[in-house]
Amino acid sequence: MQITIKSTRIIKEGTQAKSGQPYKWCSVIAEDGTEKGTEYTTFDTGILKLGPGSIIEIGEPVIKGGKLSFKSIESIVKEVSATSAEAPTNNGKSVMTPEQWERKDRLEQLSRERNACFMGLPALIAAEPKDKSLAREVWETAMRFAKERLTIQTNANSQKKDADSATLVPAYPDDWDGGANAGEFYTACLRKFRLSKSSVDKEIPEYDLSNPNQRKSAWQTIVGIYGQKPETDTKAEDPNDPDHLFG
Repeated sequence: MQITIKSTRIIKEGTQAKSGQPYKWCSVIAEDGTEKGTEYTTFDTGILKLGPGSIIEIGEPVIKGGKLSFKSIESIVKEVSATSAEAPTNNGKSVMTPEQWERKDRLEQLSRERNACFMGLPALIAAEPKDKSLAREVWETAMRFAKERLTIQTNANSQKKDADSATLVPAYPDDWDGGANAGEFYTACLRKFRLSKSSVDKEIPEYDLSNPNQRKSAWQTIVGIYGQKPETDTKAEDPNDPDHLFG
């Protein structure tokens, strides 16, 4: 099975209690047509050398406790060096990019403005001018500014709640187009229905998954067989954690 790498990171590293051998437990987020992606874990540290956009063959993933893992990279179909995509570091610690600093500064500025508006709004309301004067124009401008800042925060909170709720909703609708390639199709089947590659192939042997039109038809067939099944909550304890394997 092929996956396209979205990001990689080290989840945990240590030493096996029995063998004394060091290990690094790695997370690989694969492209699956959603913003979140699908997570796999592996002890193959070669994954850390590959950057976003790399395509690898991982064989048939292991599904254990609703979590996905693979033993090792079987082959590299397309390689993008991780060094070209890495964030700068300082003594091993991540350093924020200019874009991240800009976003941080913007959010902090908005937070200060919002707090000032919240604290000053009662006094502003109480000082409402009654006549059509310059003071009235200034007051109305100040009110609009305050309302805009408070509305932005309210909308942001609503969007965050919607995003949090969306993580529990299946990412692939019945009319999904089947993805950009066969690897993405197999990933969707794993994530939504917990179907291995071999199980998918047995169900739809008549479809050529390299053909975009056939992928869409194949997806509709899989949905027709297995129906709507919610995704597993990725926050659950992972049985592939080294504490379980080596503890």
